[in-house]
Amino acid sequence: MHYTSHAELLCMLNILLRQRVPIAVGGMLPGPADEVEMLIANEVLEGPYIELSWSGPQQWTLREIDSTTAEWQPVPDAQSMANVSFDPKSLERSG
Repeated sequence: MHYTSHAELLCMLNILLRQRVPIAVGGMLPGPADEVEMLIANEVLEGPYIELSWSGPQQWTLREIDSTTAEWQPVPDAQSMANVSFDPKSLERSG
C-alpha cells in the first residue's frame, strides 16, 4: 500500500483491522504485525487484529491477537476468522 503521511497509514491500518484482514508476521525481521502490535501498545490503534504466519510449504496459520492472547488456536476454516475476500483496491485513493 502506498500512503502519503503517517495519518493516512493509520487510517488504512484501522480499515484493515476493522475489516479483519490478516496482518503478516515478519519472520526474521520486524513485519507489519509487529508494527501493528506496537501501535496498539502505544494506543495509536485499537485491536484486536488477525495475525498471519507461514507454518510450512503452502501452509499458513491465523490467530486473533488481543490483550488476552496466550497461545495459537487452530482454526479449521480461515473464512471463520478473517475476511478472505477483502479487495485491496478499496484502499486506493481516487485521483
